[in-house]
Amino acid sequence: MRVSLFFIVSGFLITYILWNAKSHGGQIHVLNFYARRALRMFPALIVLVIVGVAFDMDGFRQVWPWHLFQASNIHFAYSQTVTPWVAGHLWSLNIIEQFYLIWPLVILFLSLRQIYVVTIGLMLVGMFLHSHGGHFGIDGWWRFFVIPFDPILAGALTYLLARHADFVAVVSSTRAMIVALVVIFSPMFLWDGYSDSDTYRLLSQPALCAVVLGAFVGYRGPIGWALQNPVAVF
Repeated sequence: MRVSLFFIVSGFLITYILWNAKSHGGQIHVLNFYARRALRMFPALIVLVIVGVAFDMDGFRQVWPWHLFQASNIHFAYSQTVTPWVAGHLWSLNIIEQFYLIWPLVILFLSLRQIYVVTIGLMLVGMFLHSHGGHFGIDGWWRFFVIPFDPILAGALTYLLARHADFVAVVSSTRAMIVALVVIFSPMFLWDGYSDSDTYRLLSQPALCAVVLGAFVGYRGPIGWALQNPVAVF
């Protein structure tokens, strides 16, 4: 659920940034976009690679190019082991970075209708392959580390739909938020193993999208006070 939330927020925000640049008459400078992403990600990554290679942490010297060039997730899926452990956290960041290679071009060159079609189509493909990829010879390592991009697209779709006031009013309502929270916390009162099921993974995505959209438009009432009071903001 935490990784899905990270993916949804990333897809939502990056679509918001890119679409606003396009729809308000500005140009999407793709190279500048990639440069900003690199400046955000690469300094810490380069430190990690230098330290990992210097101390050869868990055999890091043999595989460092995979991690430097944002392909840790592919390496883990191919080798079927999360080693070296020092790079084990990079797989989710890699999926986001790989998404960043494609999405600016989609927003830049396609119409809004085409963007909707691509977003929904890729999201459904990701859901299908993650749940049923085993029938096509895609093992669990590839489904876990490479294919779970559908939450990113769910976040992107949520922002595209958030341009419509009726959608925002329904999804950010108190009733919708209660339903979303019930879905998110349902493993606490359902059977063991439900939290690891594809059913929970799929149902939690629209619930998390509702939470993200509610935060984007601003919570009201007790939730808004709890999140926006000076202590919480600090």
